[in-house]
Amino acid sequence: MPDVPCLFPDQFTNLLMTQLPVYVPQILRDVTPTDGLMGHIQTGQWDPYSGVQHIQDRFRGVKANTAKKWYDVSDTGCVAGNQAPCDPPENEICFGWERTTFGQQRQSWKSQLFCFDQMLSATKAVEHIAQIVGEVLKPATSDVTSMYVRKKALELSGTKLTASAGLTPFTFTWSTTGDEEIFMNPSAFPTSKLTPEMIQRQIPKMRGIGYFGNWTNDPFWGGYGQFAELITDDDTCWDMDKVATNQRLADLYRFQIWNAAHEYYKYGMGGQIGNYMTHVDPFCLRFNRRGNQLQLVLPYHNDPTTVGIGRDWNDDYDRAQYQISFTWHRFAWQLEVQKMEAVNPLMPFLVRGLNGEWRFAMNNLGADCAGKPISNYRQNKGFFYADWRLAAHPLHTEWLTAWLHLREPKVIYTVAPCAADPGYPEQDYNSACDGCGTTFEWQPDLYPSQSMSASTTNGDATVTVADTSNLAAGQTVTGTGIPASTTVLSITNGTTFELSANATATGTPTLTFGAYYRLEANSVSCNDEPQDNAAIRKATLATLVTAFQGDTALGALGTWSTSGGLLILSDATCRPVLPWVT
Repeated sequence: MPDVPCLFPDQFTNLLMTQLPVYVPQILRDVTPTDGLMGHIQTGQWDPYSGVQHIQDRFRGVKANTAKKWYDVSDTGCVAGNQAPCDPPENEICFGWERTTFGQQRQSWKSQLFCFDQMLSATKAVEHIAQIVGEVLKPATSDVTSMYVRKKALELSGTKLTASAGLTPFTFTWSTTGDEEIFMNPSAFPTSKLTPEMIQRQIPKMRGIGYFGNWTNDPFWGGYGQFAELITDDDTCWDMDKVATNQRLADLYRFQIWNAAHEYYKYGMGGQIGNYMTHVDPFCLRFNRRGNQLQLVLPYHNDPTTVGIGRDWNDDYDRAQYQISFTWHRFAWQLEVQKMEAVNPLMPFLVRGLNGEWRFAMNNLGADCAGKPISNYRQNKGFFYADWRLAAHPLHTEWLTAWLHLREPKVIYTVAPCAADPGYPEQDYNSACDGCGTTFEWQPDLYPSQSMSASTTNGDATVTVADTSNLAAGQTVTGTGIPASTTVLSITNGTTFELSANATATGTPTLTFGAYYRLEANSVSCNDEPQDNAAIRKATLATLVTAFQGDTALGALGTWSTSGGLLILSDATCRPVLPWVT
């Protein structure tokens, strides 16, 4: 009785998709690539009622010892030995045969338990069951069988070589952990990627053991009877193309239509007189090294999804550095599947496929968590199951070579541009009409220079004039008894101010006062609203900007600055009006 998940009678694992609320009807489907390895091996049937092991006898050809000496013919009588005319000595040639025993191996798989009544409430049950059957179960048949073919091909290969200068042979065993064969123990490790010269090195031997013949005269290959077949991955194929450094090859590899691909196969591994055609197995056996073991790396792993699990590509498979490729021959061995036929018409056993064919079972569903048999008298429960019963029938395994070699993903070359990096020039992609600006400029008016009579005292900075109302701190002051670079330091009252330096003479000289910037109190408006700004008088634009920014009313209008003799207001909070030209 097959095992089922630990369930109570009223429980079922719900892995069917339901959409509540109902969304758009389109459901994205998981697409699995096609594994093309199965098309490159001869298949047959294992006759029923013929046991689980078969014995095969194979006649072996024997080559004559062509090193034997040739003797002159003699017509002289009474001559014995090697020149005897009537009874010459004969060289001897023998013959032989060998016996091989091979047997069946099996695997069985099953799905989760389904409840039909529960399916009726799943809004996408029909679509999901179709996806499970077509895109989970059927690809699983290909995956399981193809892995059997890869492992058996490695086991049966008459020649096992490492990619190295000496093409060191290797043997191997698998270490079993639980029910998994994860670690391979090779007797030698490769030191190189696979190169065309390594494969070409085997051509004379292959020709000598009868590899080449009419086996390739099928429509696909077009009768390339003198070309061997290499099965490897894309990266190795591209690397070998690059290593070959053959311009003819490089031209032919850039084919755009399938017919042109034959030219690549024809010349791909041997230049103008090549011997190899290539096929790509997208899921070659790959490994990572751990000490003296190689750890198997699979192309996919399964991760948790919203409900259940789903496959994800395994990036470690891309990065794995060890791989098995094959010099292949589709008649090197035969994959045989147990044939099923009725024993007797009165014994209606179910005749099922033992090649990974999925069926649906509704009887003997196992037991629940309490150990009670799962009842199914309503016939509304069941699960999918599939059985494999395969055998590897060796035929001409001497034609099969397994290559253990290093590999890597396609090397990425970077090409820097010739032009210098332009940086990021300022861009303006605005498609809207211009709105109200937030930056304003003015040309501030200078209050003109003026002259007036003053009273000065030697050694004193205090100066008396008739009226100080038109003077401002910072103005330059020149005249008799006034040191150079002297300015108005401060205004004391309506008739007195202080110099930045003491006068050098006593008298009533006429003093000249430099121009300055002048803004009257309450002379600024914002969006036509008067502002309570203070009166400001400054001799330079820099000090004028400082005064504007420090004024409560003016500082609230935005950010003040100066550039090229202009007074600038940025990030304005309104549209300001100053008594100057904008």
